[in-house]
Order: sequence, then C-alpha cells, then structure tokens
Amino acid sequence: MKTNYLLIFSVLWILMAFSCKTSEQHVVGESSVSYTLATLIGRANLNLIRHSQTLQLTKIESFPTQDITGVELMHGFRVIQSAVLDEKSKDQIINLVGADSTYEIDSVYKTCIFTPSYALTFQKGADSLDVLINFDCNQVKFLFNDTSIIEDIDPGREKLWKLVLQVLPDQPEGSLPSDTLRRDSSSMLEVPDKDTNIDSDDLLKALLGNSIYNQISQTQQARAYSLENFLLKEGQKDSTGVFAGFPIKTQKVLDSVQSAEVVKLLCQPKNYVLTDDYKSGTFAPDFGFSLGQENEKLDVLISLRCRIIRFDHQGESVFGGIDPGMLPLTKLARHLFPEETRFQHS
Repeated sequence: MKTNYLLIFSVLWILMAFSCKTSEQHVVGESSVSYTLATLIGRANLNLIRHSQTLQLTKIESFPTQDITGVELMHGFRVIQSAVLDEKSKDQIINLVGADSTYEIDSVYKTCIFTPSYALTFQKGADSLDVLINFDCNQVKFLFNDTSIIEDIDPGREKLWKLVLQVLPDQPEGSLPSDTLRRDSSSMLEVPDKDTNIDSDDLLKALLGNSIYNQISQTQQARAYSLENFLLKEGQKDSTGVFAGFPIKTQKVLDSVQSAEVVKLLCQPKNYVLTDDYKSGTFAPDFGFSLGQENEKLDVLISLRCRIIRFDHQGESVFGGIDPGMLPLTKLARHLFPEETRFQHS
C-alpha cells in the first residue's frame, strides 16, 4: 500500500514540475515578442514598427523652436539632417526599438528635461509613427494619435547610439554644422567679423556690461560644476549641493592654469551672439562656473544642448547664444569632466 502511495506521489510531483517548466517557457516567449512594449504603446503600433516599409532617421535641434519661415520643423524641433535607411540598417533598428530588452519599463520616472537629438519615423502604407530619442537622459518618446509616451532605454542606449551614428555621424572634430541657424531679431547683437576695426575688449564690455566683464577678466581662481539639468522645487534639498538652483553632479576647484583657460574662453567675443530674444525653450544648463569672491561672485551657466550661456551677477541675468563657441566650450567640458559620458557625445 505504501508503495502505491509513493508511486502516486512521484507521478504527481513529475506532472507539477513539468507544468511549472512549461509555464516558465510561455512567459519567456511572451517577453521575446515584447508583450510589455505592446501593452505600453499598443499592439497595432508595435506591429507598425516591426513591419515598417521605410524608416527615416532625422537629426534635430534639442530645444523647441518657434515657427520660422523656410525652416523645417518636426514636432517643434528644427530639422538639421535626415536620411532614409537601407534595408540592413532599417532591420537592425527595428529589431532594437521593437524589443522589450531595449527598455527599462518599470524604472523610476526620470526628472531630467526631455531634449531629443534624433527622431525615427516608421512608415507602413499611409500609417506612420515617430519616436524621438534623447541620448542625454536615455529616453525615447513615442508619438501617435495625439498621444506621447516616454520610456527609458538605459539597457539599449549604447546599441541604439552606435546604429544612429552609422547612418548620421556626428560632425567631425574641429567643425561645426554648416547650417547652424542664426535667427534674425531686432534685439540681436551680433559680434562683427574679426577684421572689423573695434577693440575686442571694448566690444565685450558693451555686450556683457562692465561689471560682468570685469568680474570675468579679473578672476584668478574659478570653481567648476557639472549640473543636473532640472531645477529643484522650492523647499526641496539635494545631498550633493545646488548651484544657481540646479543640483550639482560634480564640482571642483580649478587650478590657476585651468582658471586662466576658462577666463580666456569666456573673454573671447567671437564665441557669442548676445540677444534678449535668441531662442525659445527651457534653459537646461549642463555645467557652469563660479568666478570671483563670495561678495562679488559671478555665476556662469552653459547649456550645450540649447547653445545658450547665462551670466548671473548681483541679481541680474544676461543670456547669450554660443553657436560660434560650441566647439571650444564642448572641448572644455570634456577636459574638466572626463568622467561625464554626455560631454563625449555632445
């Protein structure tokens, strides 16, 4: 009798084990077809991505732009360059964007400002779907039927970055985009050509104001800050400190040589286009400097993605465009913060 019970128990145990194994394989199978992504954006949209007939990659400016005659916009962002992908590149990106493993769907929502630099347009017949890519925050935004959904791509970020650069490479070292937009504005003060017979020091004083210019030029030691590009809410605290309202990622006191390099760069008029109404969009600085003593301190905040610089002095702020100085300012950020991968990709 005991033998019969033992036999029955053994058979039941084997059946239960087989059932569990089968169930586990089913779950893995669901994940491999991106069931979670389908739930997020809808099965029809996922199928559109996976079975797209054409796929276009577009490089865009990272800050929203007001309508300007003759300027092509995509969801409010200026189009810089675009390309239709060949079959190999199309299939590689489709497999990546359409896979669950590319995303961190259950991650905590990031508070950084969404500033996309690329966009993908998936087209099948008359149907299309756009995906904006923000490599700074490792996020994508799906846009369809007047709906937008943001999702983290931390797991697939590097693969997507490499595929994008194969199609639309960044500008080579030592150059800037030839089509950099210089907006016409009655309030814009553009720096004259270097051959113009005007002393550069006097010109920069006129553009920045004497107090700001003197504070920069007389600085002997500066402090540099790598910043999170979102403002802390009133009453909110950050354990790493705050600079001009923005959380500090890294800070360092610069030596005399580094400080002199910063001063030299900030005192070159050719790096600026100053205006009261230069660009629209949220100011999101990437790094900054504190110059001078506490009672006569000048704060400088630089946004590479928006190409804007802000000088804060004695309760007043002066903004300027840094399109002409993008290359040296980016190199400076890489030099001061070599551990920051976002500056390597700028």
